[in-house]
Amino acid sequence: MSLVDYPFDNKLAGRARGANPYPNPQTERREISRTPPRVHPALSFLTSFGVPTNVLIRASAAAAHADVRPERALITTGLMREDVYYRSLARHLGLRFVEDSVALGDATRFPHAITAGVAPLADALTGEAW
Repeated sequence: MSLVDYPFDNKLAGRARGANPYPNPQTERREISRTPPRVHPALSFLTSFGVPTNVLIRASAAAAHADVRPERALITTGLMREDVYYRSLARHLGLRFVEDSVALGDATRFPHAITAGVAPLADALTGEAW
């Protein structure tokens, strides 16, 4: 009995007509589209702080794979400690890194402050927002 005698779907139709289902890689070359690995723009500033490019590429790839922000992938994969990342970010932005916990001002509105990414801070001496 030949292959044609059996019922088959369209995927097998090529085999029944004599197409080679197992192409020889020596005789058949296929173009493989590969984009070179890149550092996500949100992490690129870290190169100026001496972070190796291959570390940033790994974090960028992990972020794309998990569909998360690249800085989150960088930290959660253990490629960089959280405090080192935020110290570097603060320095890059020309800001002071605050290690202690910071009290939020009374005017802080939730969830608006979270979605906006900003919140008024309380002055440590007076307790008023600034």
